[in-house]
Amino acid sequence: FDEVVYPLDPVGLSADGTSLVSGDEEFALTQTYTWATLPAAADYIGTAHITDIGEHGSLWRSDGATWGIVGGSVILGAYGADLTVTAASTAEVDLVTLNIPAGLIGLNGQLVVTHFWEVTNNANTKTARVKLGGTAFFANATSLASVAIFLPPPTVIWSRNSQSSQMAFAAANGNTSVATGTAKTTGTVDTSAATTLVISGQKATGSDTMTLLGYRVELVRP
Repeated sequence: FDEVVYPLDPVGLSADGTSLVSGDEEFALTQTYTWATLPAAADYIGTAHITDIGEHGSLWRSDGATWGIVGGSVILGAYGADLTVTAASTAEVDLVTLNIPAGLIGLNGQLVVTHFWEVTNNANTKTARVKLGGTAFFANATSLASVAIFLPPPTVIWSRNSQSSQMAFAAANGNTSVATGTAKTTGTVDTSAATTLVISGQKATGSDTMTLLGYRVELVRP
């Protein structure tokens, strides 16, 4: 009796990393959902690929009690091309609007917003803002006067063990120092419901220019 050994086909990951491929067969490693169709953590233990969170989707894992991002964070949006406040306008102009689905930030999540500006180098007021649900957690004008470019430390919006309580560094100080006598900025945005993250610019003098050169919005969620 001769033993017959059948060779295994080469096995590798699929292009999106969610399944194993062997020959013509594909074996799912994770289930795929949208955020709206994701089951409750209590109903699913394991890893899921969420197609609409992150520019290329993201992997999340449930331990049976809560969902967390594999790796701890995901980029919700990023852009490295010019977004310019309307010429001659003195109104606030929303340059970036990101939809934040209901419950995405969670009880203790953080939004980390990096933004880089170029403005007319004069003493006229130009105001950059970062808003969640209409509340400005960054609203700085003085740092954009008499400069050509402005890159503040990231604006961090922290959930305070609640989906309707947030805090950030003093908004008007522009995150330009690590300490200030000004009180922290607080918010009561209900993130258990869908909301938006907005980056806007506003000029006091219409003939000035104000351009958002690039931005990144990252969700950090334990």
